[in-house]
Amino acid sequence: MRASLVGLWIRSALVGPVAFALAYLAACSLILLVAAKRHGYNPRPVIPWLLGTTLAFTGLCLPYPNTLLEWPLMSWAQKLHAEHAVSFPETQEEQRRTVVMIFGGGVLPDGTASSTTLRRLHHALLLWQKIPSASLLLSDGGIGRCGSSEWYRTYLSRQGVPPAHILIESKAWDTHQNAQFCAEIIKAHDFRQIILVTSATHLPRSYLTARKHGMMTQVSAPLETNHPRACCPTWGSLVHLSRMLNEYVGMAGYKLMGWI
Repeated sequence: MRASLVGLWIRSALVGPVAFALAYLAACSLILLVAAKRHGYNPRPVIPWLLGTTLAFTGLCLPYPNTLLEWPLMSWAQKLHAEHAVSFPETQEEQRRTVVMIFGGGVLPDGTASSTTLRRLHHALLLWQKIPSASLLLSDGGIGRCGSSEWYRTYLSRQGVPPAHILIESKAWDTHQNAQFCAEIIKAHDFRQIILVTSATHLPRSYLTARKHGMMTQVSAPLETNHPRACCPTWGSLVHLSRMLNEYVGMAGYKLMGWI
């Protein structure tokens, strides 16, 4: 166990954010020393700043900051699920009036779904198997995502969903428009029961935005984050931290704009 941990740290130092931080420190120090030699000033006052920024960057690449930010969102998502849990319709007519609404998590450059979106789709398909007469509504539009609609239709069809039960919304650029355009589709099809599927940390903002657009959604079991819990600095931790910050900034911005 200890040997594996040491190996993980070594790999991180060679190819991860530790290497970047050290390279940053070395480059800044070299530039500082050259400038000091040419212009004759003392570089010592700047050294603590260099060390501080290097350590701060390395600290942000640890899993602890994003875990701290993730916990309130996860707790909120669990509370929403407890208060608005899914009640599966029994009759076929009730199922036809039901829609499983999936807010996508982005696409790759080739137009295929990201791992986050695939996890949400997989969860929605598990729900759909219990209510096979229901429809699936996927909203994952945005800049550069227009070509993904056909890919989603093909993917869901291959999973056994009838084409008539597949609805794709591809105009949205953000969660606010996800809810806005989905509300229009749901109203047009006269769906009465709406089941929301998204990641746990994205669920609070998605739920509040959907409610603002008049959709009283039921909440499926929140999807856990698939971020690996490494004990050393990793790029994945930094990316996950940016996602958590995006949720908090998004929540504040949506509140300011009156979208939640």
